[in-house]
Amino acid sequence: MSHMRPIIPKGRPLCGLLLIVSVCGILFSPQVAWCETYGAKDAQGSFVAKVAVTVADKEVTIRKVDPREKFTAISLKLNAKNKDLIKNVASLELIWIGPGNKAGRPVPFAGPLYDRNTRTFTESMTKSVSVKIVDKSGQNLFVGKSFSELFTISVDKQTLVSSESASEEERTVQLGRGRDVSIQVDKTAIVFNQSNYKPGEMINVDNRTGVDQVIGIQLPEKSFVLAQLRRRLEQTKIPRENWDKFTLPADSGVFVALIPEPDPAQLRKLNGKEIVIRMLQGNEMREVRRIPIKVSPDLLSGAVELTPAEPSGGPEPKEPSAIGTGTSTGTVASPEAKPRPQTRQPAQGSQASRWRVLWDWAVPLLNLALLILLAVYSFFFMMPKIQVLEDRVVQSEMYIHGSREAMREELEQMKKEMVDQIRQESGRE
Repeated sequence: MSHMRPIIPKGRPLCGLLLIVSVCGILFSPQVAWCETYGAKDAQGSFVAKVAVTVADKEVTIRKVDPREKFTAISLKLNAKNKDLIKNVASLELIWIGPGNKAGRPVPFAGPLYDRNTRTFTESMTKSVSVKIVDKSGQNLFVGKSFSELFTISVDKQTLVSSESASEEERTVQLGRGRDVSIQVDKTAIVFNQSNYKPGEMINVDNRTGVDQVIGIQLPEKSFVLAQLRRRLEQTKIPRENWDKFTLPADSGVFVALIPEPDPAQLRKLNGKEIVIRMLQGNEMREVRRIPIKVSPDLLSGAVELTPAEPSGGPEPKEPSAIGTGTSTGTVASPEAKPRPQTRQPAQGSQASRWRVLWDWAVPLLNLALLILLAVYSFFFMMPKIQVLEDRVVQSEMYIHGSREAMREELEQMKKEMVDQIRQESGRE
């Protein structure tokens, strides 16, 4: 039986070779770059592409989709999470490219148009069709990074998003899904009870995205002893007139500190109210978070029973129920009963505070007086001993001086005798 050779199509080895070469080129080529389109939504909700972004190992290219379009202002903001990029911002250069692929002179990214406080470079882009950001640091700042991990781009004060983000079905972040902007609030409701109505409650609001957001916070009025809104990192207070609309920077947060009024009437008014957190996009409302406020029944009942029980002290059950329900019975006794605990308690509190202030001042003054007495006693007790020591030192110095003079005289006498003896011996010779 004769052996038969397998039939191999002529074009198949060439195709396999080309496929292998292509895969190797993709894997081992250092200049592989991926392109992504960024844009914004118009009034009808349609995505409008503005720029095409290409990220390579050493440069990022931003090219207009429509070369004839003029950008009054284009802003590039460094990602706050990318510490290496922020640290090496001085090594970045910009090259503006005009029509006909004519490149201009490189300019530093961190030049006069760079705001170090907001980490943002802003410039107009009317004639240029593209711009390149070149990495001159040698630290491979762009390698393996997407554009969103490096920069946030805005055109004419409008933040651009990628076409992939714009095409997602859900536009708000829920349980860590999606890529749109949102905030994180650590409480869904607030319940004031006997344990927390004095120290108060705190609500943390975090911007967990890489984009600045505009939010507004509305609180119930005239129901809190303390109601403050502060930025977490700077610990600066946000003025109340700015609560309706203020900017929450990327990767930062604020906290709301709330201490309710102890007055039972104010607690009843506060029960059932809401804290409203609004997220704005321009002049439109994008999202609203509502945090209901509840006051526990034990706090309300305890506050109501405390008022009539102190002045009356009697076993009558009708007066507390009349005051609590607001009926006509006991109306004469209830006005007299209300001011008594309020006038008595502040007097006791003020007396205790006076004693506390006096004690706080008395302890340091007593310590100071004891220190002065100790210093005076030590001075007068040690003075005689110091005087004796000084006398002994003087005597020792006098003795040393006398001994030194005696030794000098004796040496002079010996020297004179030796000289006379030498002269006599030389005369004899």
